[in-house]
Amino acid sequence: MTYEKNKCYQLKIPNEHYSPVIFNCPHSGRDYSMLNEQSVLNQNELRSSEDFFIDSFFENVTDYGCFFLNAKFPRAFVDLNRSHKELDPKLIFSLPKSTYNSSKKVISGLGVIPRVVGEGRNIYGKKLDFSEVQLRLKNFYFPYHIKLKDIININLSKFGEVLIFDCHSMPHNSLSNFTCDEKDKPDIVLGNCYGGTCKKEIFELTKKIFVEKGFKVSLNIPFCGGFITKNYGKPKKNINCIQIEINRKLYMDERRQIKNNDFEKIKNIFYTISLELSEILNLKKLTYFAAE
Repeated sequence: MTYEKNKCYQLKIPNEHYSPVIFNCPHSGRDYSMLNEQSVLNQNELRSSEDFFIDSFFENVTDYGCFFLNAKFPRAFVDLNRSHKELDPKLIFSLPKSTYNSSKKVISGLGVIPRVVGEGRNIYGKKLDFSEVQLRLKNFYFPYHIKLKDIININLSKFGEVLIFDCHSMPHNSLSNFTCDEKDKPDIVLGNCYGGTCKKEIFELTKKIFVEKGFKVSLNIPFCGGFITKNYGKPKKNINCIQIEINRKLYMDERRQIKNNDFEKIKNIFYTISLELSEILNLKKLTYFAAE
């Protein structure tokens, strides 16, 4: 394995590239140094938006011939799972109207430069200059997406088809709309934008892999896929993308922001799952699944 590092991402490249599967972790960055002087929140409050420890669940995928890309900076600084035009006029001073598109996420304060973190807490005590926002996009957002596009094209050129797993965690309270008992709430939510970003047989096989490992799986509810899934998933062009959301309750104490006693067990299960996911485009497996 080799590393490609810069200030905004770490790319792990397999020594032997034999899988057309990419694992992407855009919200696991935990270098908060760039926010410490700007934010009115402490680091624990800022971390409420972080996908805690998710990168460690997939850190071994280069052993299976896959590329692994993860952000180094935090989601509270720049959210890679948004369009670069999802800019918030409530946060950004002198924002030209021609430069942004509003969305439900922007209105709620969760644009590409977030205004709030968990429970609606404001990150800043004052508005940001538009020039500051432009620098963040130039130095952090665009380099990450350029690199992701590069490795998609490398895989597509070599294998003819590619599968991106966009890996996230979800707070357990995000499942509050499920009316079932606590024990029956999903451990995993898989999103393909209701069929728009991944071929059906690949999506169903992904679900099967998680179910066979004992996880309760929900499809597209309450998370069907964010910007990365929607933007890059083009199954008609043989680019498949699936968003994976892992229930934090499985592996951590959310209030204390620490690993729980089951963390290593869950991590080891994901090592096995990662191997199976890396082989998912194997035509023999897909043929076998379709024949079941």
